[in-house]
Amino acid sequence: MARSSLSSGCLIVLMACGGGEAGEVPEPMLVIGGGLTYTNDPAWSPDGTRLAYAQAVEGRSAIFVAGSDGSNPMRITHGVYDLAPKWSPDGQWIAYYSDEDADVYLVPAAGGDRRQLTSGPGQDGPSGWIQDGSAVIVERAEEGTVRTLLVPVDGGPARPFGVVPGAAVRASVAPDGSQLLLQVEQAGGITVWVQALPDGAPRQLTFEGFEDPHTPTAWSPDSRFILYESRRSGTADLWVVEAATGQTRQLTNDVRDDDSGRWSPDGQWVAFISTRGGQQDLWLMPAAGGAATRLTNNRALESDPQWSRDGRAVAFVTAEDRTAVVHLPADGGAPRLLLQWDGDGLRQVRPSPDGSRVLFVGVRGGNLDLYVIPSAGGEPVVLAGGPADENAGAWSPDGREVAFSSNRAGTEDLWVVAGAGGEPRRLTDWSPGTETAPSWSPDGSTLAFLSNRGGSRLEVWTVPATGGEGTRLAPGLQVESFVWSRDGGTLYAAASGVGSGRGLYAVPVGGGAPRPLLAKDSDVQFPALSSDGTLLAYTRLVAGMGYLEVVPVAGGAPRRLSTETDVVYQTSPRWSPDGASIVVEDFIPEINGIRLEFVSWPGGAARPVPSPPDRIAINPEWLPDGRSVIYVELEGSRRIAVIPVRTP
Repeated sequence: MARSSLSSGCLIVLMACGGGEAGEVPEPMLVIGGGLTYTNDPAWSPDGTRLAYAQAVEGRSAIFVAGSDGSNPMRITHGVYDLAPKWSPDGQWIAYYSDEDADVYLVPAAGGDRRQLTSGPGQDGPSGWIQDGSAVIVERAEEGTVRTLLVPVDGGPARPFGVVPGAAVRASVAPDGSQLLLQVEQAGGITVWVQALPDGAPRQLTFEGFEDPHTPTAWSPDSRFILYESRRSGTADLWVVEAATGQTRQLTNDVRDDDSGRWSPDGQWVAFISTRGGQQDLWLMPAAGGAATRLTNNRALESDPQWSRDGRAVAFVTAEDRTAVVHLPADGGAPRLLLQWDGDGLRQVRPSPDGSRVLFVGVRGGNLDLYVIPSAGGEPVVLAGGPADENAGAWSPDGREVAFSSNRAGTEDLWVVAGAGGEPRRLTDWSPGTETAPSWSPDGSTLAFLSNRGGSRLEVWTVPATGGEGTRLAPGLQVESFVWSRDGGTLYAAASGVGSGRGLYAVPVGGGAPRPLLAKDSDVQFPALSSDGTLLAYTRLVAGMGYLEVVPVAGGAPRRLSTETDVVYQTSPRWSPDGASIVVEDFIPEINGIRLEFVSWPGGAARPVPSPPDRIAINPEWLPDGRSVIYVELEGSRRIAVIPVRTP
């Protein structure tokens, strides 16, 4: 798990006033947390009197339980990185995910010894419980796909739960226990299915391939309807399908995204997240359809709404960040501010090949756009934008073009735009499906990228930069991230191989079997190639920790550079152009945040980069001259709040 992603998470409990006009949102009565104390994953107890959540503590993450008003918080887990609490139906137990071994554990809600529920292979996460509390619904990611298991809490054997052959399936039980909702991903598309319990056959309800139900929360309280998102119009809208008949109806229809819909406990209302109005806020509307009411009105990014059991509150995740692009001399000189971003967020800084410009993804108006600024500083200019999301920008080797992913046409495809601006051209059109993470070959003739075309796994593909048919490399290899070799003949990928385990692989671009560079089941992330093309730096995950290692591309024993401490998490390595040092993100327990660190090669000596105690530094990238690094500096507010409410 990349802990830098936690910079976008915090928890707030909102109680919405009737009417909900802009400017009428009440002030919070209670605030818990703040600064760099990350708080997320809200979960109400079955009786509504308690709230479970995950919170960063001394460089780790623990599960806490507090009163519904945030009072008397109590830490109940002490693992390396514990997340995603799920209450048992009787409120006595909490199932949660532990990052130290990627398994599910149980712990008494009142505190006590934990008990391991699952144990490999793959990565297990709790989705919920069945109604009688005898088993936990577990989603297992293994060998590039996802399947759902029912795991008895008494230690009995796990069994498959909701199976569609050849598909990745996430399942949840209807409130009345009569049937399953199946989120089925196959051939690059996601559709909604149901299955009668105990042994009915799966039955498909939607067919567009653009649907995305949030399985644990999609069922209406009366078990008749399923709420889901659809991008058939190019942006996300909320739809409802009747489980018995398959009849669908559209709830929202806005030029901006409406997603993350959640039924109220009485089934009369739907809370959802929308970017309408130019910012990402929480909204409310009647479940039967009608006008939407705005519940929040601020620059913070709201997400993941969860109703309280009595329907008088909604818990949701929010982040109010202030970000900047910073230029840092590698010799230890003073940092220089390039850009202070006044929008909702900024990420993915990428210097141009000649070092004159910086490409980044910025959030304004609730969606992601691509921007460019001069490296010397100046005003940002939109390179590709609109009501959809533009992401993962990558310069061509000559700096004349930028490849990026966008859902502007309904599905996430690859697009290319001139580096000086202009109308983007679509490079892939494999609807339904996802194409993302474009990366140019060293000669600029080819783009490698990730796609789930033809299945549920994200595999690596190539396509000519001018357009044409794609080529699938290493079928069956689930790829998380990759980097080109200097000669363009190989991709080095952090991936999960079918039957070969997780690891670091050399994938021939011309075709052929991938070659493992590390021992089987080496859990790695973020490979980075040295300037001479002979070494790979990466992060190896062991028992919830992240260690910086280097291995020769020709094969050989890896060398670990991280210093052993109680909490080690060094990630996102980037080699300097001269190969003499590596800059990494380093998690600092004392501040619960991320700082940058320069690690010398081959010596391994580490030099931390000072930064203010209330800020974190992420996404480092070297400028081409090797004299300096640019990075994103983030200062934000993470809190739990309670606001009085009544529904309209």
